[in-house]
Amino acid sequence: MEILRTVVVSDVHLGYEHSDAKAFDDFVDHLLLDKPDNLILLGDIFDFWRRSEVDLLLENPTPGIIEKLLQFNLIYVRGNHDYSMLKLSNRFPQDPVFQVQTSAILRNQSSRFVMLHGYELEVFVSLESIGIDAYEAFAEAMCHAGQTEGTVASDFYAAYSWVKGKLDSTSALIATVEVRPQVRLDYKIDDLAKSSSRTIPFGLKSDDTFVFGHTHRAFIEKSSRTVNTGSWVMDPPDKQQHTYLEITDQSYDLKFWPVSHDFRARYAALPSLPKPSRRPRTDFALKVAKSVLPA
Repeated sequence: MEILRTVVVSDVHLGYEHSDAKAFDDFVDHLLLDKPDNLILLGDIFDFWRRSEVDLLLENPTPGIIEKLLQFNLIYVRGNHDYSMLKLSNRFPQDPVFQVQTSAILRNQSSRFVMLHGYELEVFVSLESIGIDAYEAFAEAMCHAGQTEGTVASDFYAAYSWVKGKLDSTSALIATVEVRPQVRLDYKIDDLAKSSSRTIPFGLKSDDTFVFGHTHRAFIEKSSRTVNTGSWVMDPPDKQQHTYLEITDQSYDLKFWPVSHDFRARYAALPSLPKPSRRPRTDFALKVAKSVLPA
């Protein structure tokens, strides 16, 4: 796909209390005034791990955000927290509302851009014993788990059949539920993303530009042709701006959007985000994992 101007954004996590949904809504309004040729949502735009799909979509974290997004030429690359978007979109393949993909590839006059959400890097670096198929089954099951309390859904057991026998413990997998990415993720992920070795596990060519999110650590390194799109989550609490990628025919650069005033005021006095409390979703994942995985 050739491009004139494309905007790429990831990790908004709508539905999560620390998502700066107001800033994202203002950003989308701004884009509607001068529409890019493409808007690529690079995963974890919604957070179905923390909210049920129905509740999140009905409540619509910022009024009209879905209707606004549908006004763009939209490509949705699913992430681990909105993995179920791929299956939902496949229910109406003859007339999809927008494209949901596992990756996206675009070209400008100087480069080919290969875009993944980036959880694939985490699996390769930190969760190799689990494997990508098992992790994706876990991600999809967590999307369906939502705020479930009490009984264990049968589809959760089915998803974990992928995982059975692959782990010595549940700790690494449960950490992806409990621990924020900035704390959890090794910087080796960034090193791999920048290295020439990335061509082997992720199918890139040596002169491709690799774009990913997931880690919530925005950066651009043109010497290695690597970009991380960052996040719209308020962490650290003194965060002043969110990031997105803009690609034109001639160039690509990280751009910035200010944190909304209400979120800045809310977190200004905090040394760090509150430690996540143990929620039903974590207990749910742990209960299932322990029941199907070896101790």
